[in-house]
Amino acid sequence: MADYEEEFPEEDRSRAAARRRIAERTREAGVNMGDPAFLEREKLRRRDRRLDALIGFTLVLVFLLFALFYFRNYSYTTYSLDAESSMGALPQTVVRELQHGNVIIGGDTITYMERGKVIWTTSVELKQPMISVSGDFFSVCDTGGYQIYVCDTTGILCTLKVSRVIYGMDISESGVVAVVTESDDAAYISWFDRYGSRIPVEVKAVLSATGIPVHISISPDSQKLMVLYYSTANGIGESHMVLYDFEKGREDDSYIIKDDRSFYDTATYLVDGKFLDNSHFCAVGTNLVKFYSYDQKKAEVTEKTIEYDAPVRSVLFTPDSMCLVQRGEEGSYVRVLNAKGDEKVRFAVPEEYRLAIANRESLAFLNGPDLTLFNLSGRKRYEGTLADTPVSFAFSGKRSLLFNTGSMIEEITLK
Repeated sequence: MADYEEEFPEEDRSRAAARRRIAERTREAGVNMGDPAFLEREKLRRRDRRLDALIGFTLVLVFLLFALFYFRNYSYTTYSLDAESSMGALPQTVVRELQHGNVIIGGDTITYMERGKVIWTTSVELKQPMISVSGDFFSVCDTGGYQIYVCDTTGILCTLKVSRVIYGMDISESGVVAVVTESDDAAYISWFDRYGSRIPVEVKAVLSATGIPVHISISPDSQKLMVLYYSTANGIGESHMVLYDFEKGREDDSYIIKDDRSFYDTATYLVDGKFLDNSHFCAVGTNLVKFYSYDQKKAEVTEKTIEYDAPVRSVLFTPDSMCLVQRGEEGSYVRVLNAKGDEKVRFAVPEEYRLAIANRESLAFLNGPDLTLFNLSGRKRYEGTLADTPVSFAFSGKRSLLFNTGSMIEEITLK
């Protein structure tokens, strides 16, 4: 045996061990390792082992795919009430989903919760709260106020104070905040990091020339900004979209990459929009939505326009797509569009609803106490009646939701 091992001094130990076992079997059976019949049997044996391993791997993969499909399409039939609190519960209280929990704003408090448990809460002065959410960062201010609270899951990170009236803001996934303020003849968009330090870029829009910023959206990487403007000329209202790139457009003090005025002399007024990722964003109008793809290296923007084929009831955004809820001749339906504006799926939704929300996985409709939940493939996951009638609600995980009934904050889990 020692002589046999010395013949393979450079081989891996496991391969040498395999050869040793084969040699032992051949000696016990009185077979010569060089016998063609023996070599053929060993070849078939190794092939069978590989085939068995492949079959086993395939079965495991099929099982995992089946389990994933099952749990993504499983229909819930009931729910459990997991948590209930009267903290900050008022008819005007706002509840929103973060990446890992929920924020509740109302009753002069900001509260952060995870799985029904209060992580932190603090008192603030808010009359008409405005909130912007991205990932686990969020910013809160009073419409027409002068200060903004920048927060994450640990609490308030800083309080921004500005000298002009605030009427718009947005926050990025890294906690950078863009703030829209207004003076008598101009609007200003200023930038701050999560700790309250001012970032040395600013957009000044002269109201008589550029118009009023009606909506802004920051890219996830905090480098780009989309602004929807509304202006009047000779008594006629017009909308246009401007893309700013504060990295690529640094050589130009305006930072402007694209100024889309194709909406002029049309019946289109821009009212909403969002960056869906760092390269794609959309502007929502009264009769169409336009998707933009931005090649930062070339500083080029391409466009795709989708005109509405039926009246739009709601526009909902997920982290990387948009949902258009429309009312057609045969009822209401939703079109799920990806970041490039391609339609992924279309399916029927409740004809009557009062509130609708969406996240990365689901779409929910609320009509009084009646709740209907779909996944984004169009599969109905739940349909039932709640014990209370919420005034606002938000997702709180894959199968949990947070409700504000006006007197209580409730978290339920679908089962």
